[in-house]
Amino acid sequence: MGLQVCRASPSTSGRRRVLNEPDPGSAIRVLNEPDPGSAIRVLNGLDPVSAIRVLNEPDPGSAIRVLNQPDPGSAIRVLNEPDLGSAIRVLNQPDPGSAIRVLNQPDTGSAIRVLNEPDPGSAIRVLNQPDPGSAIRVLNQPDPGSAIRVLNEQDPGSAIRVFNQPDPGSAIRVLNQADPGSAIRVLNQPDPGSAIRVLNEPTPGSAIRVLNQPDPGSAIRVLNQPDPGSAIRVLNEPDPGSAIRVLNQPDPGSAIRV
Repeated sequence: MGLQVCRASPSTSGRRRVLNEPDPGSAIRVLNEPDPGSAIRVLNGLDPVSAIRVLNEPDPGSAIRVLNQPDPGSAIRVLNEPDLGSAIRVLNQPDPGSAIRVLNQPDTGSAIRVLNEPDPGSAIRVLNQPDPGSAIRVLNQPDPGSAIRVLNEQDPGSAIRVFNQPDPGSAIRVLNQADPGSAIRVLNQPDPGSAIRVLNEPTPGSAIRVLNQPDPGSAIRVLNQPDPGSAIRVLNEPDPGSAIRVLNQPDPGSAIRV
């Protein structure tokens, strides 16, 4: 799912603005952002042309920037990352060039890094993997060369499962998992009760729903969800009562509307 840099027109018709935003043309601006042209700006983002900027980012040109990123050119930056050029950076990553970095990764060049992984070069690393070179690492695997859970693994009880796993009980399921009860489901999972559902899941009651989920009661809904009662709704949700609505939501009663 590629990132898209949104450009909004200078017109504010049909939009809501929250708490003294003096800038023009932003699709979503929240809490005093003085810069122009950003697609989403939250809490004093000072730079122009960013697609999403959150909480005082002084740099220009980032696609998504969150929480005081001083560097330019990153696609997604979260929580004080001093490096440049990362595609996605989350929570104080000091290294450059990583595609996705999450929660204080000191290494460079990883595609996805999650939760304090000291090794370099991994494609996807999750939750304190001490080994290098793994393609996908999940939940404290001490082995090298990838523990993945990738490409049709039929075992049950895995913490994170990726790419069409038919087993039940996994904590994270990715890419068309047919099992129920998973904590995180990604990319067209037909099962109910998952904590996170991504990309057209027809199930109800999920905690996080992303990309056109037709179910009700989700805690977070992203990208054209027609259901009501979601806690966070993003990108043209026609439902009422959402706590946070982002990018031209026509519904009433939201706690924050931009």
